[in-house]
Amino acid sequence: MNETVEPQRSRRQAFALAAILTLTVLTGGAAVTGLRQKPAPPPRTAQIVQVAPAAPAAQHFDGEAD
Repeated sequence: MNETVEPQRSRRQAFALAAILTLTVLTGGAAVTGLRQKPAPPPRTAQIVQVAPAAPAAQHFDGEAD
């Protein structure tokens, strides 16, 4: 019985190792390709807009109110 279990276990281990190596190659390849692509454009800087204070209300110097 031990003779039939060993080949299955070794196949399973070989398959697991192959899967791990495949994932490593794929993710490593994606990382390398990402590094070779052109860099992202720099972020746009926010434009600062300064609002002038409102003009003071018109004043009458003759003593009359609006």
